[in-house]
Amino acid sequence: MDKFKKDLQTRIRMLVCYNSILIIMVSFGLFHPTAGQSEFTLGFMSGVNVGLYIAVQALLIYLVFKYQGALRKEDKLRELYIYENDERRKYIRTHIGGVGINIILGGLAIGTIISGFYNETVFFVLLSTLMFSALVKGILKVYFNRKI
Repeated sequence: MDKFKKDLQTRIRMLVCYNSILIIMVSFGLFHPTAGQSEFTLGFMSGVNVGLYIAVQALLIYLVFKYQGALRKEDKLRELYIYENDERRKYIRTHIGGVGINIILGGLAIGTIISGFYNETVFFVLLSTLMFSALVKGILKVYFNRKI
């Protein structure tokens, strides 16, 4: 259990570091694309980037509080350990693509944000690819949770 506690502390540090980087990027205004040819497109691309930022910030803050709560209370720590090491959950995760699909989704999200600065067409292609990949992962997750 001590190793799991250290892993959680490392996760918290990484989440706080990533959160700080995102806050710095927003403070410098890096989420305002300049590639839109029309007012609507420029506004849409900015909205997508801000929406992704808010969603990621909310997730990071939730995880930090969840992990800190688990470190404070032994029963929550044990519950989180059991949840993360559940064999059924691991089996389902491997069937829907495991860590690989998460890396692909993260790369597509970063590519979508970066492409908003350079090319409108690439932005929309990457955004649609990201949405399709996330939809497929979600459908497979629901399917395997019901099947297994």
